[in-house]
Formats: sequence, C-alpha cells, structure tokens
Amino acid sequence: MFYIIAAVLAVPSVHKREVPQEHSHDLILDQVRPLIQKSGTAFAKIDPVFGTLANAAATTAINSNGLKGDDADVACLQQNLADACITGAAGNKNGIIACVQFRALERNTAKIGQASDTCTKQPKSKELAGLKQHQDPAGNGAAQNNKDVEIQVAKVAKSLGFSDQEAVNFAQRTSTFQAAGNDPSGRGNTCDFDPGNPVNQSPIVATKDGTVFGLAVKKGQKVDCGIVATLEGNKSKLVPAASDKDILAAIGGG
Repeated sequence: MFYIIAAVLAVPSVHKREVPQEHSHDLILDQVRPLIQKSGTAFAKIDPVFGTLANAAATTAINSNGLKGDDADVACLQQNLADACITGAAGNKNGIIACVQFRALERNTAKIGQASDTCTKQPKSKELAGLKQHQDPAGNGAAQNNKDVEIQVAKVAKSLGFSDQEAVNFAQRTSTFQAAGNDPSGRGNTCDFDPGNPVNQSPIVATKDGTVFGLAVKKGQKVDCGIVATLEGNKSKLVPAASDKDILAAIGGG
C-alpha cells in the first residue's frame, strides 16, 4: 500500500487546480473501495481516489500496478475503476449506484477551468454507458456537461429500481463546487482535509444535524467535507447543475 500513500501525499505539490478536492466525496469513495478490491480485476489493488486525481498521480497508480494496453489509458482510469466496482457489486443495486456515482465525480486538473480528459473507450458495464465525469464549473461548456451527467446518474438509478426522489438525491450528491474566478492558489471553492479549517478536519464529521441530498446526518457523524460544507452553506458547498425539476422531467417523474 506504500505507493498509494506516497502518491496521495504528493498530490498537493504536483497539482494546482482545485487541489486537494479528491476527498470531497469520501463517502462515495468509501462505498466503492471494498467493491473494487473484491472485483478480481486488474484494478482491484488501485484505490479509487486515483480515479479522481489528475493525470500525473493517476499514472503513478497505473504504472505501480503494471497495467498495460487499454488498461493503462489514464483518461479511462476512473471508468475502469467504476467497471471493476460494478463487477464487485455482484448485482447489488446499492453497490452499483455507488459505482455509477463514483464515475460521475469531477477529476482534478492542472488549473481552474481546465477540463479533464474524456475516456473514449466504451465501458464494460451497461450502467456506465454514456456517462462522463463532472468538469470544473468554471470551464467552457461545463454547466451543460454537469447537468447531463447528473441526469444520466438519475436515469441509471431509476432503471435500477430506485424511487424518483432517490434518483434525484443520488444524482445531486455527485455534484461539484461553485465556479471559481481567478484564484492564484488554484483551489477555487473546493474543500478537503485542512487542519486549519474546522470544516475540513480529518476525520471529517458533521457540524450539526441536517439532511444533504437525501442523506440524513447527525452532528459528530463521520461524513466528508462536501457534506459538511453544504450543511454549513459556505463557499465550498456542492451545487447541483441539474435541479430537481430538471431531473424529474428527464426520468419521467413528478
């Protein structure tokens, strides 16, 4: 596991855009991690956090695991991990939707407004067909892309047998942050582990009781910084690109 620890710790010095943000959706990563590990695939030993990191860190994981050919395509690591996750879910719809949510998460890039590379390979799992990742909302075309991504997550959730409101919640939980302007730090409006900020403590716990995208949390409960920031309503809160109305109209709900 050394290569995982070393690569993650190296991230802040390598990537400048919205970094670190890879722990903003830790609850989703926590769900998919054991599913990937038991998938029996070539990706079983890669931590899902690498699927949300920028290309340099993701390449470290690919090389450390000796992946070759199509498996070594850094633009497709997130999709490949999501495919492995669905294999590990073994038909369980709660596991599958977590894998789908993971595929939809924004990846780090080198600067504010820069889009992450798109995987052009077809996924193995039908639930991932047509699904891409969120993009930095400050980028050109990101608003529509992110709206489409959230709607697609909801469509998959509905196809798995979840209710309309559950589909909305699953989709919006994958959302990213508010668009940032010219930020010399490159962090924008993201959140992550930050010992100097009570919102971003590790472990991250809810600061008060509340409900975020259908997830009921209690004060002191371990969550992730995206949940905490949204509860607090601060600048690092998650902002869905697709409204409830948008999603319900797309999935035939009401």
